[in-house]
Amino acid sequence: MGTFDKVAKSLYVGDYKTAQNNRILQSLGITHIVSCGFNKGYFLDEFKYFCIDINDTPTSILLPFLPRAVKFIEMAIESGGIVYVHCVHGQSRSCAVCIAYLMSMHIENLQESIRDDDDDLLSKYYEKVIHARKCMAINPGFMKQLEFYKRMKLTQREENIPRSDHMKSLSKSRATFRLFRAHLEFFLQGKISTFMSIDSDKSKKVIHCAKCNEVLCLDENLPFMLSDDEITSLPSSEYWINSCGGIEYRNSMSRSSPNFNQLLMKVISNNEGIVIEPMKWMRESMNVTMINGEIFNVKGNLQCPSCSRVVGLYDWSQKDTLTSLLLMKSKIELRVKR
Repeated sequence: MGTFDKVAKSLYVGDYKTAQNNRILQSLGITHIVSCGFNKGYFLDEFKYFCIDINDTPTSILLPFLPRAVKFIEMAIESGGIVYVHCVHGQSRSCAVCIAYLMSMHIENLQESIRDDDDDLLSKYYEKVIHARKCMAINPGFMKQLEFYKRMKLTQREENIPRSDHMKSLSKSRATFRLFRAHLEFFLQGKISTFMSIDSDKSKKVIHCAKCNEVLCLDENLPFMLSDDEITSLPSSEYWINSCGGIEYRNSMSRSSPNFNQLLMKVISNNEGIVIEPMKWMRESMNVTMINGEIFNVKGNLQCPSCSRVVGLYDWSQKDTLTSLLLMKSKIELRVKR
């Protein structure tokens, strides 16, 4: 017998055993199912499915799936349906999706501009879901991605309002989202994303190659990075931290992998690099190829498209998405457009 709980009107969360029990699903009136950690549903002729086939680890990439999952839930409920969201145990992936949906609905229904208490949205709906689902245990990587998702949704809602300093900060969440999406595409298809940004004229801050003055990107192409204090302030699950998954993750982070990139880690640890989203000019520098199912050239240098000087590093094998692409501070200059 599986377990499930009602999170909100027409929205349930639970484990995979309930997802395999047609009798329970029918008794709840379920019409749509979000299946996390699985690539297909159990009863394809009876329910509509949206599958998110990722593992429950802090380095798994959930963020690019959230907009589609939220839209799937929203459309299902608006049409009179009832949604069941599940993963294996109904603790991490499924609960994260439910929080994303509840935050999204809150933001879409706001009648005013951004308010001070919007910064607490993640904590508010984290508490709402854990109140319904006592065993909730979302891993810390997903919590950070939920924070990025919240900022992205706030940005979308406010994009027609004159940009304040606060909104300039929030706009970086878009670059963060595109970086996560590109990283996911690499892991799923073994290739560099077909979607790469080009610069625009929205930002007054421009980053140039220090040697030839070629424009490499704008300030808005630098993903939003959470400070240590912001990460610490995110809701956390002691249950997950002390679980087998949490202990295994900490152990894996304490030892170097065979593909450990010492140069990249040196740049990061010495604060000599700036994270950047994939840009169109990078494509010539990256020579990632797949031959007979094996991926080659997953890491290397980023070269200025004008003078070919090395201005950064890329490493798509990094599990941490936010260390995939870096510009080196010593090779670039930040200027303000007049």
